[in-house]
Amino acid sequence: MIQERLYGLRHDLAKFVIASLGAILISLAPTPAGLSLAGQYTLATMFFAGFLWITGGLPLAVTALTIPVLLTGTGIYEDLDTALAPFADHLIFLFMAGFMLANAIQKYEIDRRIALYGCVESPYGGGIHCFTARLML
Repeated sequence: MIQERLYGLRHDLAKFVIASLGAILISLAPTPAGLSLAGQYTLATMFFAGFLWITGGLPLAVTALTIPVLLTGTGIYEDLDTALAPFADHLIFLFMAGFMLANAIQKYEIDRRIALYGCVESPYGGGIHCFTARLML
């Protein structure tokens, strides 16, 4: 049990180190023509976050919160309040509520119940076609 946990921690640390080294290499590389230094730092931050999102080196929420911190640290944003302002948009809260609702539906297997209900033929007019029609109304 402990060995498995240490094995997972070593892999997560390796993913974090690879993401950090890649971001540092992108930041230190010569700036291509037509790209500002701020754009290069933003590209490095995008690589860092994208690599960690794809590999799962850090939890998604932690990775998402490192982006404004890195952009503030590299001088893209002047202060952390400006960098965190897009997180307070009303659409973010709409998506967050939708994801929480979807998580609750999945946790209590309501999605499975809905799917099974739609597949059952009923003498009162069941089946997938009627279920889809009722769902759309």
